[in-house]
Amino acid sequence: MGYLLDRLGITTPRHLIPFCFYAGFVSIFGYPLGTDIGAPWLAAHMVVPLAVPAAVALAAVFRWASQSLATDDLSGFGSATLVLFALCVLVTQAGVGQVYTNTTEDSNPMVQYAQPNAELKDELREMDRLATANNGSSDVVVYYGESGNQHDRYNAYVGPERDEWDDAYRNTRPTCLMWYNSLPLPWYFAADEMDVDCENSERNLESLADQRTSPVIITQNFDPTVPEEELRAAGYEGESYRLRTTGDRNVFTVWTNEDAVDNGTAD
Repeated sequence: MGYLLDRLGITTPRHLIPFCFYAGFVSIFGYPLGTDIGAPWLAAHMVVPLAVPAAVALAAVFRWASQSLATDDLSGFGSATLVLFALCVLVTQAGVGQVYTNTTEDSNPMVQYAQPNAELKDELREMDRLATANNGSSDVVVYYGESGNQHDRYNAYVGPERDEWDDAYRNTRPTCLMWYNSLPLPWYFAADEMDVDCENSERNLESLADQRTSPVIITQNFDPTVPEEELRAAGYEGESYRLRTTGDRNVFTVWTNEDAVDNGTAD
């Protein structure tokens, strides 16, 4: 409405109004096509520019109400007031219903739980310490062992095909990870310059644990192939964390072993 008022000359024409309208209109189609995240909060990228022409329309309604009141036009004043009241109710309902009374409910479509809790910070510092002291071939091994029809392509951190681990369409590193499933772990790996390898064979993981080739091993708790007893027997100690706030498949375990540091001087 604000765009039409501006183009028709009902309000003072300004270049900013059509620019914001076009930007918001294009974003309605552009962001869903270009993004790799299917989250409802992406609508913010469309709403922000469209808020400018919407503000023009809101100001026009307010002026309509003021002029109607000044000229004793009760019907015009009542109509304008009704529009303003409806808009206030709509905004209040959206703010209260989606934010203040429904902050962490799973049913809230505006929430995307994309980060782990702060309790992971100490573990990340420990991983960084071990990785910095390690001179071995890899600092971290990420494991997921299910294959075939059992492989969970929506949650697994590691892909099923070993010959594809070195390929990444966007060069997302580590390339052996199912990168978007494991976010934000790849960001932490990159920030601390950790050397990361992947494994999807239970037998190979047991061998790696026995040889103590990596001080850090990451597994997923819903994966039934994780050889937990063998990892403990090899000296690894595990702590579990939620990668995201909700979801029964968002829990992972970080296994650390001081003795697996290659130069033995991690202190």
